[in-house]
Formats: sequence, C-alpha cells, structure tokens
Amino acid sequence: MGYRNIYFGFMLYSIQILYICLIRYFHMLIYTYIVIEKLMGLGMMGWWRKRAFFGPLME
Repeated sequence: MGYRNIYFGFMLYSIQILYICLIRYFHMLIYTYIVIEKLMGLGMMGWWRKRAFFGPLME
C-alpha cells in the first residue's frame, strides 16, 4: 500500500511538471508569434484583416 501511494504521488508530481512545461512552451510560441508579427509590422488586427480578406479565397 505504501509503495502504491509513493508511486501515485510521483506520477502526480511528474504530470504537474509536464503540465507546467507545456504551458510555458505554448506561452513561448504565442509570445514569439506576436513578436514576429510586430517586427513584420502587421500586428494582430492586420492579421485578422488579412485572414478575413483571404479566408474565402483559401478555402
């Protein structure tokens, strides 16, 4: 019983670490995407305008 409790606690701990790493990874992706758009001079509104304009043509 003690072994199972230790194993379960370790599993929860590792899942928590994986979850934090995933959140940081996605946050980094979104942040770099916004920075690249700012460097390109588009901005989020420009991207949405472009998507609204080219959306029907792409699909």
